[in-house]
Amino acid sequence: MLKVKYIGNKPTQAFRFEDLTITWYGNGDVQQVPDHFKGTIEAHSTVWEIVGHAKDAKSEMIGETKEEPVETPTLVDISNMDKASLQAYCQREFGLTVDQNWSATRLRKYVQDVMGQKMHDVR
Repeated sequence: MLKVKYIGNKPTQAFRFEDLTITWYGNGDVQQVPDHFKGTIEAHSTVWEIVGHAKDAKSEMIGETKEEPVETPTLVDISNMDKASLQAYCQREFGLTVDQNWSATRLRKYVQDVMGQKMHDVR
């Protein structure tokens, strides 16, 4: 298969090759054309330009894409953290400064509330 780029100025360009119709959508669009139509494409050099050869048309048509790794949040057990650890966690993870007078129990509840809000925001 040939990779053929439309270099004309029409918004769409369709051309019928025997029993195959191929449409290009604007200048710069690239479509695949069977190799045996190379002469026809070259004869219309003001309309199309051959830009390459598709070695494996199936994989390109399927659109193989590399999936980006998804960052999964680290699960943290706050139930055993002391007051200083909870304060540091709030600062580090959420950028929040908490009241120094709060108890560890109050801080744990606050972290749970903030984490719950963060989870809600992600959804």
